[in-house]
Amino acid sequence: MERLRPLWPEVNRASVQWNIDYLAVKLRLKPGPETDGTGARLHGKKESLVSLALRFDLVREDDLTALAEAR
Repeated sequence: MERLRPLWPEVNRASVQWNIDYLAVKLRLKPGPETDGTGARLHGKKESLVSLALRFDLVREDDLTALAEAR
């Protein structure tokens, strides 16, 4: 969250998790809220999103360098 704060001052844990869940539903990595029952919890949701981002070249070497520098 600290890395996002300069661009998204009101960021919090809940807002980050909501966005991850939203992407997981939209990319059909997990069922949407309209499905029956609670279903099994999706483990590895973040990893699945990262894998898709890398596969479709949405994350590039520059991005990885910026993340490494932020640590």
